[in-house]
Amino acid sequence: MTDDVLPRARSAKAVGVLKVAAAIVIVAAGLKLAQDVVVPVLLAGMLTAVAAPVVSWLQTKGGSTALAVGLTLAAQAGLVFGFCLLLATSAKTFSTEMPRYEASFERLYAQSLTWLASRGVEIEGDALAFLGRPRTYLQLLGGTFRSLLNTMSQLLLVLLLLSFALLETGGLAKKLR
Repeated sequence: MTDDVLPRARSAKAVGVLKVAAAIVIVAAGLKLAQDVVVPVLLAGMLTAVAAPVVSWLQTKGGSTALAVGLTLAAQAGLVFGFCLLLATSAKTFSTEMPRYEASFERLYAQSLTWLASRGVEIEGDALAFLGRPRTYLQLLGGTFRSLLNTMSQLLLVLLLLSFALLETGGLAKKLR
């Protein structure tokens, strides 16, 4: 009888672990599918947590909720706009300078191969092809800039969610009384 109970307990524990693992996989897959909505909502939540004390401080200084939220939103929108402007100018500069960077990286790559050969390191054919060419890395970096700019385009949704959340937190003290 004792020999039969131990395998059942282990089996039940294993089934429980499998259920938890399956639940984690399902939740992760759901979050991956919903990332276009979840990421802006979480970002708006984080910005709300950062901005709520500013709204409360402005209200204690005698400002109305709408004025406090408006000033806070204007300040955050200005920061976001400045960051987007910085990213856009960096991406534009990078794209115009990319041919020069590419030529420089190609030259450095060729010099590295020559230096290795002068030190007696024999490199046959495309033995270093797994490193890729500098153009590949530069294109990857350019794609990263484009992705960042696409993310910044979602900030309108984030600012809208932020405004509603701040309006709610601005009147939260009155609601709790």
